[in-house]
Amino acid sequence: MKWSVSDSSEWKLCPRKFYYKKVLGYEPLETPKHFVLGNQYDSLLEFWDKHGYEKAVAQIPAIFTEDHDAEDAKLILSVFNKKFKDEPLPPVKDGNQVGFGIERNGIRVTGYLDKLTQKEISGESQFVVVERKTTSDPIEETSVYWDRLDLDPQIRCYVSFLKSKGWPSGWVCYEVIRKLSSNYHASLSNKYSIPIDQYRSLLSQLKLNKTLVARKWIYVSQEMVDEFDAEHFQTYQMFNVVKENLAKEEESRERDFVKHEKSCNAFGKCDFLEVCKKQCRLGDLNKFKKGEPRFPIA
Repeated sequence: MKWSVSDSSEWKLCPRKFYYKKVLGYEPLETPKHFVLGNQYDSLLEFWDKHGYEKAVAQIPAIFTEDHDAEDAKLILSVFNKKFKDEPLPPVKDGNQVGFGIERNGIRVTGYLDKLTQKEISGESQFVVVERKTTSDPIEETSVYWDRLDLDPQIRCYVSFLKSKGWPSGWVCYEVIRKLSSNYHASLSNKYSIPIDQYRSLLSQLKLNKTLVARKWIYVSQEMVDEFDAEHFQTYQMFNVVKENLAKEEESRERDFVKHEKSCNAFGKCDFLEVCKKQCRLGDLNKFKKGEPRFPIA
């Protein structure tokens, strides 16, 4: 059976949400804005990797669907290029993304690397996973944002995959972009008493390089890889226990997939919060679409 890194992460975040998405196959009609922006910046940096700064700037209108996002992207890309143009991390394959699959404890773990590069570290050529993130949180070196990334199970899985191939590895490089939220724009407008539509010319004059883009290198030890393997197998076992009860009538099934209250507002409000609170139904066509379940009920 395939049990991906995202399966494990979503189960840990909230089994109830996992049930709605992966057992019943429901998805929100609209993709959340932060996911859309994240994918757009992935595409932009991939284009920068392959074609350089000038061509990437020219590509921005084709990548970003909204004008204000495109304007922000021009500023962020100029800062990124200024900071990292002399420290390129070229991908080892065309197209950046690298798919993988490994066997762990009888489970096939699958996923995708954002980017894989090679770099000489301590006199040895090593494979380095480049993981791209977008966030509205502060990303200074002292920010708590980095503490969260240190615990990300995905990077442990990626290094586990590379080590299973016998490739020298252990390093992960995070490339992080701090998105310019509308609240941030408004706060600048209020602070400097200028119309909000003039904030971009102000931004270009401010020394924001360290807050808009950042790279951080993290070493993933064998102990961390072993911890991932154990945690991944544990979530799979937990799901298997609940899966045995899927033949129950629907209300009982839903109760078996326990809701994690602390996750209701994680990464913005949960798409299924109103369903959990019985304020709407999954069959409401104005909110959800029915897709192919990943773990369908037998």
